[in-house]
Amino acid sequence: MATSVVERAVETLYRTNSLPSVVACNWVLNSLLKLRWLGRVWKVYDYILHRGLRPNVYTYNVLVNACRHAGDARKAVSLLDEMSAKNIGPTVHTYTTLICCLCDSGDVRSAVGMFKMVKGRSLYACNALMDGLFKNTYSRGAVALYGVILKDGLVPNDVTFGTLIDGLCKHGRLAEASRLFSVEMAERGVTPTVDIYNCLIDGFFKSGCLGGAFKVYARMRKAGLPSDAVTYGVLVKGLCGAGSVREAAGLLSVMRQEGIPANTVICNSVNEGYCKQGDMEKAAETCSWMSMEGIEPNVITFSLLIDGHCRKGEMEAALGVYNEMVVRGFQPDVVTYTTLIDGYSKSGDLEKVSRLEREMAERNVEPNVVTNTCLIDGLCRAGQTGAAIKLFLRKTGSEQFKPNSKTYMALIYGLYRAGQYFKAGRFYLLMRESGFLPDVITYILLMNGQCRLGYVLNAMMLQADMMKLGVIPDRWYISSPLVRRLFWNDQARTGPSRHRKD
Repeated sequence: MATSVVERAVETLYRTNSLPSVVACNWVLNSLLKLRWLGRVWKVYDYILHRGLRPNVYTYNVLVNACRHAGDARKAVSLLDEMSAKNIGPTVHTYTTLICCLCDSGDVRSAVGMFKMVKGRSLYACNALMDGLFKNTYSRGAVALYGVILKDGLVPNDVTFGTLIDGLCKHGRLAEASRLFSVEMAERGVTPTVDIYNCLIDGFFKSGCLGGAFKVYARMRKAGLPSDAVTYGVLVKGLCGAGSVREAAGLLSVMRQEGIPANTVICNSVNEGYCKQGDMEKAAETCSWMSMEGIEPNVITFSLLIDGHCRKGEMEAALGVYNEMVVRGFQPDVVTYTTLIDGYSKSGDLEKVSRLEREMAERNVEPNVVTNTCLIDGLCRAGQTGAAIKLFLRKTGSEQFKPNSKTYMALIYGLYRAGQYFKAGRFYLLMRESGFLPDVITYILLMNGQCRLGYVLNAMMLQADMMKLGVIPDRWYISSPLVRRLFWNDQARTGPSRHRKD
């Protein structure tokens, strides 16, 4: 819809002496909503309400939808109370939009309560709640809702099955998704759409089953359904994830032959694959191909290239990509800065790290937990463990920073390397108090450190903690003969235990 048409309609609304009909007012409000001019929706609504408009259910449906797009579930629910006070009965559409709004905000319990209020449940409302349950990790509830649909005599459609299959695949329940696709849909006479095929192909790729993914794809082609950009995006990402980047890149040419334009997201998948393999030459070729095809790069494109160079220790090349990114008008985000900080930290260039920190502050880019972990790791690598501890304590005093297990482990590794075994042990205790679990290497470093300090009992207690968690290292992990004896003497008494490498 042309913005000029909507602008003229709003201007006419303000200028007219007599208020137009509620139907015309609803059209204006809905047009503003479609343009996502949410602030103006409420401004116009307040104006026409002040002039004596008597809103109807369709007016409120627009307002509830505006609340959903604004992420304001509380205001959306208050509109339901307002409707009740004016004796305006909500429709199924009203309830369904409210259900979506509540699910989007994570308030699944209220969404279920709202669903129960719907008289004469519609499949539309059921599908909306099912999608919300899956998105909020309530996969059992979503599957149970499918049973409710059948019990109520509703006929599931392709949206129902698409939501179920997509949700089950994303929650790792591939076998159930496959059964719905192969058996249930056929029994109920529902023909799979391209979207449903795409979901199942993606599910097989994510489970590591490339053969299954291509079997579903072959079935889709046999059914005469054309691949779309999403199909190729799934195939490209899946192949890259499996390390078959050249095959994935070959699909870009196939897309062109079929008249399906590639997009930045698909090309970024190929770039990511090449960068992870360290093949920066091929990544550069992909970027050149994007330029020839008129596909614009984005921040992610540049960040991937920067990360690829940083992984190889090619910091000058990484900085070159960063400079090109800025020159072309792209705003570096926290991922871009964190990648560079990590690269310079590992190369020991703390001066560049400090410069990047200042630049982040100047551009109002807030560091995240990964950024701060990289900063702490960089200081530890440079032997500045005191500065690393100060940074950790200063950051943890802020509500914006919540350290994770990697933050603690970076500090513990650094302290161990510096021979500060006692301090490493103190941060281990703090880590456990915070609810985080160390990995195998962290445990072994701590036990080696305690043994070097002569605190064998502490090492035994660490061993007991590992045993309790079922984490038993292989022999090559352990450098201290005493720690090695602790483990394998115990194994001789108790039998072999489950091994886990992190």
